[in-house]
Amino acid sequence: MPQTFVSSSATFTFDYPDDWKLEKEDVGTLKLYKKGGFLKKSGQHILRITPMISDEMISPSAYKSLLTIRRKEHSDLEVIEKADNYIMNFHILKYKKEKYEDVGERTYLMLQDCWELIISNRIFTCWFSVRKGEETSDSAKEQKAIAEQILYTIKLL
Repeated sequence: MPQTFVSSSATFTFDYPDDWKLEKEDVGTLKLYKKGGFLKKSGQHILRITPMISDEMISPSAYKSLLTIRRKEHSDLEVIEKADNYIMNFHILKYKKEKYEDVGERTYLMLQDCWELIISNRIFTCWFSVRKGEETSDSAKEQKAIAEQILYTIKLL
């Protein structure tokens, strides 16, 4: 049975599987990963969600500017307007990037699948990290699919 996270400000919720763990990081980022897999060599697949809630609506011109910036930064940018499989009608910007991340006491080059979910006055910056070279493993593919399912359930209250 899935668990439901409700933000402390009661502005959004999402569901995640029972066998995944949720932790809060600095500056409001939520970290989710399959239980028992975080520090194992074979299980460093992490979903992070950082919500940004503004007092003002995200105007069409601000969205267009963000889109222009992302197109310049990411040649693989995929833009999805109001995807059917999400509960909310987010504008979705998807791209990949590489970044070094500290995992435990070591630093690894990670491949990140990134999503920016944009609606009204909210942006959810989300990324799923896997060690570079492990992205094609069955475990990484399975956990990325679960991570995407978690994102599908984000709902504004």
